[in-house]
Amino acid sequence: ILERVSADSTDFELMSIIQKWNDNPIVNGILVQLPLKGEHDTDSILATIKPIKDVDAFHPENAKNLASGNPLVISPVHEATLRLLNEAPVKLAGAIAVLITNSDTFANPLAQLLKTAGAIVSSYRADELDSFKLKEADIVVIAIGRAKFFHPSLTSEKAVIIDIGINKEDGKTVGDADTQAFLAADHWITP
Repeated sequence: ILERVSADSTDFELMSIIQKWNDNPIVNGILVQLPLKGEHDTDSILATIKPIKDVDAFHPENAKNLASGNPLVISPVHEATLRLLNEAPVKLAGAIAVLITNSDTFANPLAQLLKTAGAIVSSYRADELDSFKLKEADIVVIAIGRAKFFHPSLTSEKAVIIDIGINKEDGKTVGDADTQAFLAADHWITP
């Protein structure tokens, strides 16, 4: 079931739709596409989703369960990140991981998963980067929605870069990392 709503929809209207889906036995997963346009209380909207139907695992109960090591749901994006890292030339135990995000809702569960795997994790906003931490990072995960923001001069060649950003530029989908700039360097990077 797909329901498109206008950016002018109220939080109450959005939560009413979610509640309707919570009560519908045919619906077994609910995803709210973030970021929401306009002014919304995103945390309250996400908290309306039944934890077991929370596809992105952003519900506070899912975050709490993840922190305790007993998650009901793991976000597909977080799981994909872990699977990519498992295939990369880096060991999570003892690795220095830097998350560059614009959302704690996204960053905190991923940070917890990486910490559980033994990584040392720091999170930053794009405008508050720690250049020293980036240069020593073994892993960089970026999800900020800024086309080609991240480039090789920000990190060392040993870093594995997971680019989760999705941006449109000249009719093409591009990430937050400038993939072309990384081709000349010896990095392991997702497109």
